[in-house]
Amino acid sequence: AVFAFLITLSREIIKDCEDVDGDRQNGCDTFPVKFGEPAARKTASVITFILLATLVWVQYSQHQWDDMRAFIYVTLCIDIPLLILIYKSWAAMSKKDDRRNGILAKLIMITGILSMAVFYSSF
Repeated sequence: AVFAFLITLSREIIKDCEDVDGDRQNGCDTFPVKFGEPAARKTASVITFILLATLVWVQYSQHQWDDMRAFIYVTLCIDIPLLILIYKSWAAMSKKDDRRNGILAKLIMITGILSMAVFYSSF
């Protein structure tokens, strides 16, 4: 649930950056409108970092490497893409960057959902 909440929150902030012009025209009071796109992008990066740190902590505390299939899946399909999203969100400068980051966040969400099948098949 924490994973779903944090990745969704990060993705919504990224998507708000992508749609900031329309939000301004319609008088919406979104994070990027109120605090600026650079601050919103940095906030999305920090939220994603908190998500990654929490996920790595859970992997470590649960000795996930005991189930190598699950460990490799989470590392390759979730941890590394989260690192990439953190970097790309921090460095984003344009709507095109925001669009790509939103798609990457959505793919991470999908791989997170699919991880349930990997964990279920491991037990």
